[in-house]
Amino acid sequence: KARSVIAKRSNFSLIFGVGHVTFRADLRKQSGLDLESPKHTCATGKTGCKPRNCKVKKLIEDWHELYPEFRVAINTHMRIAERDLRVWVRDDIYRPFTKVEIAYHEFHKAFNNRVQGNIGYFTKRWMVLAERHLSRYDLPPGSGLLLQIHDALLLMLPTGMRWLAEEVAQIGRDLWAEWFTVAGGVDVEPWRK
Repeated sequence: KARSVIAKRSNFSLIFGVGHVTFRADLRKQSGLDLESPKHTCATGKTGCKPRNCKVKKLIEDWHELYPEFRVAINTHMRIAERDLRVWVRDDIYRPFTKVEIAYHEFHKAFNNRVQGNIGYFTKRWMVLAERHLSRYDLPPGSGLLLQIHDALLLMLPTGMRWLAEEVAQIGRDLWAEWFTVAGGVDVEPWRK
């Protein structure tokens, strides 16, 4: 379970463009694992840390080679935020950068702001489309859309109807592709809680 938590947090951090110093510190804090020695260049604040001599920078570089679309999305959103001093969320909703964020040049957060700002809208729309789809079937009482948690839908379906859960998942995947410029997935798994 600890590895799963580390993997999830790491991927989430990498999706939103975490830097190597922050990533290393977060990994150390969450797991106790430190990929470098305490005397490593990036730990001492010195310059010269390169992917060839830094395991953390190499890991980040390798991840971005696997998923280049995230670096493109991060850089695109960052350039727009630098120009406009805000990031577009949805419709006529914008998230402005504060004076402190501008002073510290934190425009790299623009892509994260866009995605996180949209998750609620996305899930709400997915929920409506899922409910509409499920209502086409003659499901027994108590079946259907049970609840929504952050960016997940929980369905209560009779045994043998995984195919219907897959259809609802595909609605989410299609909606994601329409709303975002990077790949997204929906897992269909039994809820074990």
